[in-house]
Amino acid sequence: MLEMARIVSVSIRQLAAGDGHWLQWQIDPPPPDAGLPAIVAGVFAEGLVRRARVTLIGWQDPSPSGHGWVQLPGGDLAAAIPEGRFQRLVDRLRGLPRPVCRSTTDADVVAEIITRDASWSDGAQICFLSARTDPPPSPRIFRVLRPREGLTPDRQQVLVSEGVTAVVRPEDEGRACRIVSIRPGAGAAVLDDVGTSARVAGFVVETGSDSAAT
Repeated sequence: MLEMARIVSVSIRQLAAGDGHWLQWQIDPPPPDAGLPAIVAGVFAEGLVRRARVTLIGWQDPSPSGHGWVQLPGGDLAAAIPEGRFQRLVDRLRGLPRPVCRSTTDADVVAEIITRDASWSDGAQICFLSARTDPPPSPRIFRVLRPREGLTPDRQQVLVSEGVTAVVRPEDEGRACRIVSIRPGAGAAVLDDVGTSARVAGFVVETGSDSAAT
């Protein structure tokens, strides 16, 4: 008989330098694969959307044309991501439909994207957070800051002008994530929201500083 996975703790650690935060989870029994287990994804996604709009790389077929946001059935917004010939070939080999940006405040949709798409576990995902009450940022944010790229002052300035408050990136093969504030205090607010969702779900939340994290 298969043993049901359960969250034994959600460990929240603040980075020693900068306005960044580190969030990781501990599962019992440990998951056999890299990535974000579905049992964690629901709590994590719910925390992200408590006060923020989450804009991330999703998959929609057929993808909309043009460079602006398009309303999809169900209320999501999508916009085609400009991509080169090589990237289209890679996507085709991976069996993926045309990539689109997806902006939503629906926790279920966010959880679905970050669990079913390999881009989370291989570090190729990036989540932009902005105020729920504001219009979505322009799709150009995906050209300003791509997964694995550093956040330079010029890039941060553009993200601020687009209303982005924080950026969330997967770390450690998707077993953790890094939260970087674009606006002061935004990362701490995200941690509070994820911690609240975890506690409401009955999970243990540990907080503290971690000078070893980089």
